[in-house]
Amino acid sequence: MKKILFFYLCAIGAIVFAQKPYNVYDWSGGVQIKEYKTSQWSPVQKNKAISGLDSVDVDKKGYLRIIDTRSNLIYKSTSTGKMRMLTIINDAKKQNSHTLAAVNQELMKGVHSSSNTPTMQIAGATTRGDEDGELIDSISSTLAWLAKMTYRNQLSNHSSEVILKRHDVPEGTFFEIKNTSTKGYYVNVLHLDKQTQKVNLCYIIEQAEEPETPFLYLPQGQTMRLQNLMFNIDDTRDIFILVGTEDQYIPEQVQSTLQYLDLDSAQPLYQRYNYYIL
Repeated sequence: MKKILFFYLCAIGAIVFAQKPYNVYDWSGGVQIKEYKTSQWSPVQKNKAISGLDSVDVDKKGYLRIIDTRSNLIYKSTSTGKMRMLTIINDAKKQNSHTLAAVNQELMKGVHSSSNTPTMQIAGATTRGDEDGELIDSISSTLAWLAKMTYRNQLSNHSSEVILKRHDVPEGTFFEIKNTSTKGYYVNVLHLDKQTQKVNLCYIIEQAEEPETPFLYLPQGQTMRLQNLMFNIDDTRDIFILVGTEDQYIPEQVQSTLQYLDLDSAQPLYQRYNYYIL
């Protein structure tokens, strides 16, 4: 029975990875792609839909950038030669986690010795007093509610103290978050796809990669400029909402919960937050 179950789970995994949630964004040099279960290599094409199981061959002086159509994040290859698309994706996610954690650590220098120290532990991977996941559930439901109300044009900006600024550059779009308030916030950017009505958190620090700082904390009076994480934005379908909470939570856990929430039934269960709609 265990062998049969393992085979069944592997089969499900293969189906998931064989789906094509990624598109080619741009490239440099010689780049070829071989689709999953085929033997023919073909030149890369702009906007070509690809899966994690497809293969790519990048020459020594080239690179490939692909878009995750669920989050709009742009992933860039960090190595050359033949590899699976999953290698590019996983390497880019690890690099993003390291980048976000480095930004976090720089901003939090001296926080422990100031009056701005958060009430929750900064270096912990879990939130105190949330053993049953109640905080994660309430924040997730509130984020889904914010997305729903924004989609229905029933919300206006709730904060002028924590601000999201967009920067469009040739490589894509990146965000800057500025905290002009008198308190620190745990911040993230919520992405809503108006076409699919899917909701995602833009900035995930994977706990396996950076267990000490799996969140983004922005102290009072500080600015977080995230120019190393690029997005591909379609203004006709993408909405971005900056969310700042007073309590520590782990975005990776909230993201896992968000995937299963029904926007129509979502309720604002968490009260200590600010938001800014871009």
